[in-house]
Amino acid sequence: KTIQAMRLSSRVLTPNGDGINDELSIEYDLLNLVGAVPATVEVYDLSGRRMGAVASGTAESGRFAIAWDGRDGSGSALPPGLYILRLVVETDGGTASSERIISLVY
Repeated sequence: KTIQAMRLSSRVLTPNGDGINDELSIEYDLLNLVGAVPATVEVYDLSGRRMGAVASGTAESGRFAIAWDGRDGSGSALPPGLYILRLVVETDGGTASSERIISLVY
């Protein structure tokens, strides 16, 4: 398996400036990759509409950590609701993905 783990600091994100759960820490482990491959973390609403990318670039085998503040791809705050965080890694053997559902509350 390419994606060994995908961990979130919390299942609830509350980016209201009070210092508690204002950012979501997303950690993931990638294994068995030969060189750098494309990897993205994207946000979708429950209807499957892509809301934006949290991170996009290349990755090699290892542990990664990124932060998300509840904003879409254009920098606008997303409305409260349930969202899907999706990690996608393009490997020479195909596409690997992992999803987590999070709540965005203000």
